[in-house]
Amino acid sequence: MSTLPIALGTYQMIPDIAYASVKKAIEVGYRHIDTAESYGNEKSIGLAIKDCIASGIIKREDLTVTTKLWPGSLSLNFGSEKTYDQTIESCKNELNEMGLDYFDLYLIHGPFSSTRISQYSALIHLKSLNLVKKIGVSNYGVKELEEIKHLEKPHVNQIEVSPICRQSEELREYMSVNGIKVWAYGSLSLLSNWRSDSKIGKESFTESELSHLKKSREVVARVSSKMGKTEAQILLRWALEFDYCIVPKSTNETRMKENLEVTNCTISEEDMQALNELDMKMPMCWSFDPINIS
Repeated sequence: MSTLPIALGTYQMIPDIAYASVKKAIEVGYRHIDTAESYGNEKSIGLAIKDCIASGIIKREDLTVTTKLWPGSLSLNFGSEKTYDQTIESCKNELNEMGLDYFDLYLIHGPFSSTRISQYSALIHLKSLNLVKKIGVSNYGVKELEEIKHLEKPHVNQIEVSPICRQSEELREYMSVNGIKVWAYGSLSLLSNWRSDSKIGKESFTESELSHLKKSREVVARVSSKMGKTEAQILLRWALEFDYCIVPKSTNETRMKENLEVTNCTISEEDMQALNELDMKMPMCWSFDPINIS
């Protein structure tokens, strides 16, 4: 399993693009690939991994593959809520789809289902079967983490984190005290071209929010110019300064390499303070706040 704190995100990658992007990412040095049942690109990702192993670029044991169970939610119109047995079946089906014997990390995509405790119990069973190495959750708040505390500690909680969405101090403290690793997604949501081709995410902004976004982008641009790094690199490095792991998506080889380079720089205390002060607990990746929905 890779210890590199950067994974390639594959959200909204159609199959052909996913194959090419994952193959290129592994070739340039990525050793962690993140996907999900709901992304619909697992077969192509599995094929890219298989081809990279066959060509001798990597060994399976050197690669971390993370995926996420889609839990379903009747109240949110997210499909039927998976039972314990259906969770087991979903994992096995996805392994078969990707041509893998195991997942390194298997998460529940969100606390959306009323059956989420049964789903997490199923993850523990999957671990006992050696079908997954480590288990975790995504978009869980303190309440939902407390619900599973008596079962087994999740290895990670994959949540949206950026300078404008640092999440609550309560959640950060809870995860720190309980040894739950932060996997940060949405790190690049401050970029003006972030998801410019997609309508998925926060749907509208108040005048105050738009003003804050403008100010925030100016701060990031200033730090970028000062350090001689791209704005994306500044946002990714900001997360690494907290010892978070990051999941930036890219289909561009140059940007993939730039993203890997953020392990080799440091943001000054003064600039970190300026970036930290941008926080306004404003999630951008969903049309609602998934951590406060259940």
